[in-house]
Amino acid sequence: MNILHYLKGLLPSFKKDKIVESCEIIGNSIREHTLPAYVSAEALFEGRKYNSQEAKDFATVYDKKVGRVHGKNMMGSIREGLENTLVLLQKISSDANHLFSETETNLSITYGKATCLRLIDAADYVNEFSRKLLNYMFVLETASADEHVSVKDCISDAEIKMLNDGFFDFCLCMQVLKRDVKDIEKVIKDIPDAIITPMTEKTLPATIGRDKIDPFLLTNLSVKINPIYKIGMMVAERQANKYKCAKAELELLQLRKLNLEKLYEKTHDAKLQKEIEYMENRVTSLNYAVAKMEKEYNNE
Repeated sequence: MNILHYLKGLLPSFKKDKIVESCEIIGNSIREHTLPAYVSAEALFEGRKYNSQEAKDFATVYDKKVGRVHGKNMMGSIREGLENTLVLLQKISSDANHLFSETETNLSITYGKATCLRLIDAADYVNEFSRKLLNYMFVLETASADEHVSVKDCISDAEIKMLNDGFFDFCLCMQVLKRDVKDIEKVIKDIPDAIITPMTEKTLPATIGRDKIDPFLLTNLSVKINPIYKIGMMVAERQANKYKCAKAELELLQLRKLNLEKLYEKTHDAKLQKEIEYMENRVTSLNYAVAKMEKEYNNE
């Protein structure tokens, strides 16, 4: 997304403590709802090959774009990325006092500050996308192991499209968030202390290079990744809905993981299938409520 368009998406002004609050909210969600699911998924898929071709394709692209560390499978790599993201969010939160003014305006944001905000956006995106990706991977593998399960009965075409369209953004975000936090901090310190304006956007890329003002290539992120500040700085009602949705998604992931374990053991559990169907409907309903609210904010 063009950085000037990004700034237009921010609130006209916002306080420093809201940046700290955003880091804490995202961090808590990763710790409570997303990371536990990936710890379990890493163990489940350890030493296993995916049966579904779609799952294999996701893993292949992820390996090319992000890579694996210490021989971890894709689930383990994402788990490590989530853990690193927690450290980064904590660092941005603790450094906010000297990084940001008490009140910031979108007309006086420097390239360094914009990079920090976009890293928070990237963390938010990775947190949300990770759970939905894992849900899809579980569905794909379950359908491969159980002829009575249809992928399209478990997940909508719209969500499949969202996952396919957003996967490259996810990989780009994960590339950055998996980097050593000290390295990220050093790179941010080296960004020129210039305010983003139409003039600097014309001159700086030509004189010092785009990589000096956008070292993490965050302008390559899709416009679909909205800045969290565009939709009310984590307003209470939206955050309450997102919390309910994340909690329900974790419950669904736990049920899907248990069911897949049983299928690997050639066991079919009809009662568990009913529980999964109930949670599928609940997650769909909660996701719809969040999407509707975000659409209303975006149209304001």
